[in-house]
Amino acid sequence: MKTPNPAREITTSETAAALRADPSRYFILDCRLPEEFETARLDNSLLIPLHQLEERLDEL
Repeated sequence: MKTPNPAREITTSETAAALRADPSRYFILDCRLPEEFETARLDNSLLIPLHQLEERLDEL
């Protein structure tokens, strides 16, 4: 039996629809730089820039 892969790529439209339907179901980790995050962000997302991810794993 093949193990399902919970990580998959989805479009921005699919993301918006899923978040509207049930926002509490999702955890959004934003791995962009702070200046990119300030330009556009999703409510209730957590910003941890990719270069900091390993040292900040305890926040997840």
